[in-house]
Amino acid sequence: MMVFRVSLAGLRHSWRRAFFLGLGILVASSSFLLLTAAVRTSRLETVGLVQGNSRSAYDVLVRPRGSQSALERKRALVQANYLSGIFGGITLDQYRALKRLPGIDVAAPVANLGYMLVDGRLRMDVTPFLTKAPRQLFRLKPTYVVGSGLRTYPEQNLYLYVTESPLREDRGIPALEPSSRLVESGKHQVCWYFNQNPSGGDDKPTDRTLNPFGVLSQASSPFDPKVRSTMTCQSLNGDGRPARPMVLEIPVTYPVLLSAVDPEQEDRLVGLSTARVAGRALTGNDTVKATVDPAFPDIVDLKVPVQMSVRPPVDGTMTAEVERLEIGSPGAVPAKLGSPSARRWAEHLTGEVVGRQKVSITQGYPRIDDSTARQWRSQYWTVGPVSYRESGQKLTLTTQAAQNPAIWSVGEIDKIWETAVPVENTGVQARTVTRNGHASDSGARRWKDTKGIPFPHVELVGAFDPQRLKGFSSLTKVPLETYRSPDVDGADAASRKALGDRPLSPDRNLGGYLAQPPGLLTTLAAIDAFTKTRVDRNTLQERAPISAIRIRVADVNGVDELSRARVNAVATKIRRAFPDLDVDVTMGSSPAPQTVELPPGVAVDGTAIRVNEYWVKKGVALQLVSSVDRKSLMLNLLVLTVCALFLAQAAFASVRARRQEIATLRCLGWSKGRVFLLISSELVVVASIAGVAGAALSPLIGAVFGVEPSWKRSVSVVPLAWGLAVLAGAFPAWRAARMTPIEALTPPVSPSGSGRSIGSVAGLAMANLRRVPGRTAMGALGLALGVAAVTILLAITFAFRGEVIGSMLGDAVVAQARTVDYIAIVLTVLLGAAGALDLLLISLRERAGELAALRALGWSRGDLVRLASLEGAGIGAFGGVLGAIAGVLVVWSFSGAVPGDALVVAGVSGIAGFVLLMVMLALPVWRFAGLEPAVALSGE
Repeated sequence: MMVFRVSLAGLRHSWRRAFFLGLGILVASSSFLLLTAAVRTSRLETVGLVQGNSRSAYDVLVRPRGSQSALERKRALVQANYLSGIFGGITLDQYRALKRLPGIDVAAPVANLGYMLVDGRLRMDVTPFLTKAPRQLFRLKPTYVVGSGLRTYPEQNLYLYVTESPLREDRGIPALEPSSRLVESGKHQVCWYFNQNPSGGDDKPTDRTLNPFGVLSQASSPFDPKVRSTMTCQSLNGDGRPARPMVLEIPVTYPVLLSAVDPEQEDRLVGLSTARVAGRALTGNDTVKATVDPAFPDIVDLKVPVQMSVRPPVDGTMTAEVERLEIGSPGAVPAKLGSPSARRWAEHLTGEVVGRQKVSITQGYPRIDDSTARQWRSQYWTVGPVSYRESGQKLTLTTQAAQNPAIWSVGEIDKIWETAVPVENTGVQARTVTRNGHASDSGARRWKDTKGIPFPHVELVGAFDPQRLKGFSSLTKVPLETYRSPDVDGADAASRKALGDRPLSPDRNLGGYLAQPPGLLTTLAAIDAFTKTRVDRNTLQERAPISAIRIRVADVNGVDELSRARVNAVATKIRRAFPDLDVDVTMGSSPAPQTVELPPGVAVDGTAIRVNEYWVKKGVALQLVSSVDRKSLMLNLLVLTVCALFLAQAAFASVRARRQEIATLRCLGWSKGRVFLLISSELVVVASIAGVAGAALSPLIGAVFGVEPSWKRSVSVVPLAWGLAVLAGAFPAWRAARMTPIEALTPPVSPSGSGRSIGSVAGLAMANLRRVPGRTAMGALGLALGVAAVTILLAITFAFRGEVIGSMLGDAVVAQARTVDYIAIVLTVLLGAAGALDLLLISLRERAGELAALRALGWSRGDLVRLASLEGAGIGAFGGVLGAIAGVLVVWSFSGAVPGDALVVAGVSGIAGFVLLMVMLALPVWRFAGLEPAVALSGE
């Protein structure tokens, strides 16, 4: 009881010291409460963000063996547009067996069959350029422009013949294009010779010129002018044709990827039925229907049900320079166009450029109600995957050899070409392209029991809009979940400028870098209509047509432990049952941009650029949860340590300030235990008051910093303050109890050791630091703790970001957690600097007699300020260097290496700690130096 009364009396007598000690305990405990609450809040927000975005379209991805590249395995990634180069590898029996495995909720297969050429027509209005002449001939010089002027492909000239005379069709001419069967003035077959006779001579065309497909057999490739340069003839007199506007229809084809799916499973995965915009959706009951036209009994039409995307698969424009040609006498034109020399005559005409026209390629994409939408080839084309060269973190696209024109031949007939082959296929190739022709009569008999030639015929049943498919978080989406275009963005300012600040999209080049997602969907039952009617039989695509299976696991609700266990269990079952397949767990994945360098011509004519290709990093959500837990624990422990050490410094300073009081008590017979109890009880009383104040102020502090500590956490400030005070004050109290009266009365100053005189303020400051090595070391240690804490905290933060940054979900979490990190950094350095400042001020008060003597001897206030400031600078420099070194050593001990960032952070932290101490020291030193000697000697 006596000890307690003495303790209270001491606190009343030295209320300023008690006040600042309590303030230190209040700041330390409340700051720890604030930071732990903020860390907890940040963790809850982070985990909530992760949980809310952890479920992508599917949890497990199954691909054929060998589909997973070495780069994917090395970086734990799934390649962007990964299905674009996979055409088969999983059998239908494997799919059916996999679908029956327990724990699987959805198993949605994708069987990429190939790219089909979908016919369309661009309509270019030339009405503004017409005159009142009875006959006119125009030459259009078109150029395809991909993107916003990124690549240009000049096309061959197109011709438009306009006449006032009526035109009629001559069905006796074996040509498929109506514009080639037009007869003018009763005898002149205008357009026919230009379009069907490649010789350009004056003799009549030979049989080799014509073929049943209406294309030219003398051309050397599908890009030969003989194929691509055509003439359209139109009449202005009505006669079944509109007089105005005069629109030139330009044939254009769109390569569209045809894929087979299980409609029911696909609907459960992405909501395919809800994306229907016309007709009806595919169902599991849709089958291939075989019909025979009595007029062609040797051909079996296989009607394949298909649902088409209404979104054009590519973008771009066609611009055309319009030239009005000088044709001479209008009356002689029909005869010239109706002769074998029509092409040569027209190509040598000169004229005047009268204007330019521009039309978007997307305008020619057929609608579901457009009859041309059904005029699709039975052929289809498959493409290989892209490959990369790895250089550090950068990838460089590997280009392929130019396309072989033979892939565009019709069937197996040499030099008979597909018409309107996309001109972009002459560009730089990033993939190999393979043609799949229709079967011969001998191969046809393998199709059920029919004896004719099977001819797959697309039958549109409906259309869907990919943008209406089920949406998934952009932070965790994985490829093919929404059939959206795999656009990429420029990775640097120069590349973005070269791309016109627009994303790079797929074009019509089958061998191009970006491949479009499926735009035509059919059923698994329709696969045989294509694979079993080909020229090449017993291929991988015929034996094992499925390219990938996307799996959703039952009863998965996020990235909690139970959900992870269920997904891993299903993945393990698949690996055991199908060891020849590649299995990836995509649960909790997130897009992670990979920098890809594209050689000149791949994206921009003559220019190499760098783009961000959004691959998918696996396991990001789980990694984030683990990392944020580890980071939160390290932050809490570190700040708790700094707070405890700050209080220990304050307790040491308090004991040194009361050395004479302790000596008096020991002389009066107080035991070591009573002295220990006295010091400890004072700390507990001060801690109790500070704890209650902290609990009361915690809601206000939380509101200021945007956190909401619970009432339990607020009340915990009181026992936390007790614990910090007892633990931090135990050693100083023990040291005080061990002091004898003589030791307590002895000034804590070492002998000078030298009789040399000191001739400057700086010299006296250095001598004072050497005279009291313990005080100097303790002051420097306080600052060093703050600097080391800053270095370690930033190293933790950078390490955390290094673990998760690089994916969209990881970047979002890092941006969210940044505030808490900086609060912790500011807190630790302030506590460290405050501890050093407290020790320095106690030291100045202990030497009040010396300073009063100097003042009496004529030292000015400025001299005393310089003296104290130089002592503080010495402590600050020592503490800054010591803390930087200690922080680097701790980082090295944890990581085994010292990254360059850690050295920079350590240097900046040391300088910042030094500057902060000097700023905090300025006002107290100025006021202390201004005290009169009598006041300074009073000890207050």
